[in-house]
Amino acid sequence: MSIQTQSTTGVEISSYHLHYHGNALFSDFNATFAKGCCHAILGKSGAGKSSLLKALAQELVPGTFSFMTQHDTLLPWLNVARNVRLTKQLASQTRAHFAYESKLAACLEEVGLGGKEKCYPYELSGGMRRRVALARMLYEDAQTVLLDEPFAAVDAITRWQLQCLLAKKLKGKTVIVVTHDPMEALTLADQIYLLAGMPVKLIPLLSLESAAPRELDDTQVIAGQKKILEALATC
Repeated sequence: MSIQTQSTTGVEISSYHLHYHGNALFSDFNATFAKGCCHAILGKSGAGKSSLLKALAQELVPGTFSFMTQHDTLLPWLNVARNVRLTKQLASQTRAHFAYESKLAACLEEVGLGGKEKCYPYELSGGMRRRVALARMLYEDAQTVLLDEPFAAVDAITRWQLQCLLAKKLKGKTVIVVTHDPMEALTLADQIYLLAGMPVKLIPLLSLESAAPRELDDTQVIAGQKKILEALATC
């Protein structure tokens, strides 16, 4: 597989192959994700959505992207502040990022965890742990962002609030988000795709013109939900 990030085109995937249990899940798979846009990928369980994100994470240059996985990946022996700083500290191999206390505090405040810097993961609920992972992604401030079911463990109201925050903070970045939730895709994404078939293909479903985050009564959201559900039901 060849994966490139380019200033003009964003992320390009060429000739990706993956076999699973003897079957070709991906075969000569190609895709381009435009620079500065948010791309949402939907599909049934087992379609290969997470596998595609993991492949991207393995091929992209370390330090050039953020990856928020389905699991929070917090280290239990580090407090919230040190978990948020961790990835950037490891990438730089210096302690320089410890000076960015105001940025750290701002990221935690934005996700509703102000004052929780010294808490440890075992002291937090599942939803709060997901917000720590989101704060870490915001702190990293990478230009390419991969999101795998970012808010699956968060209650509905908090999920909508964090989706709105995410849409605002990631404007101008190249974002690829995997989700099972049509409304999440319609709230966040500029381009929505369906991953389906065997071997799988990336099928364009919708191109949204209104700015994210979108309200529930946005005409494109209302029409788009029906189109996505119909596509998922028949894939």
